[in-house]
Amino acid sequence: MSSDIGVIPQADSTYPRLLQHIHNPPSQLYYRGNISLLNNPRLLAVIGSRKGTSYGREVIQKLLPSCIESGIVIVSGLAYGIDTLAHRACVELKASTIAVLGTGVDDSSIYPRENLQLAHEILQYGGLIISEYKPGTPPHPSHFPARNRIIAGITSATLVIQAALRSGSLITARLAMESNQEVLAVPGPITDSTSEGANMLIRDGATPIVSAADILSIFEGIPTQMQGTQKTLLIEKT
Repeated sequence: MSSDIGVIPQADSTYPRLLQHIHNPPSQLYYRGNISLLNNPRLLAVIGSRKGTSYGREVIQKLLPSCIESGIVIVSGLAYGIDTLAHRACVELKASTIAVLGTGVDDSSIYPRENLQLAHEILQYGGLIISEYKPGTPPHPSHFPARNRIIAGITSATLVIQAALRSGSLITARLAMESNQEVLAVPGPITDSTSEGANMLIRDGATPIVSAADILSIFEGIPTQMQGTQKTLLIEKT
């Protein structure tokens, strides 16, 4: 597991191309791990409720393994609930995943603290942890909605699994829509408040997802190979 922390300025050639085109792109990205993942064209954001239920867990188990095995790289936010389940699905298959944080990427800043071990496993299996916030930055409520634009901005499609009507996941989905990217949503029971947001997205035009094949079809024709990159600047070890 690497503890090296690098930084990519916005002007650097390795800065994610898609991220350059969003509103208010970060002036830099701090990172630990496999920075070449940012050049993978098969990046899928997986987001949802921090109060993931057994239904959300079953959806993750049904949809993600086939996608991961096909070479799709899952991007999420290391938060409780769906984020944790999505990252965990990757590390259980020893596959790379990208975590976008609302804190610094150093061990002392990672939040929630319960996911520090998961962060280490992400790095162990060739994954990546990124943030626009410098090392040592603690969690702050404003940071998490802001980091959602990065999750949406670096990916080809965004999948919403369980989201309430007032949810940060809907912010991410709207940002993806504004960038003309694919927005996918898993339908849920109309009696379940944790599915109200996902159902609303489908009503408003998001693609309903009921199988892994639905997701794989979105990525048909997108190559799996990545272009190589190098670390731009090493700033410290933790």
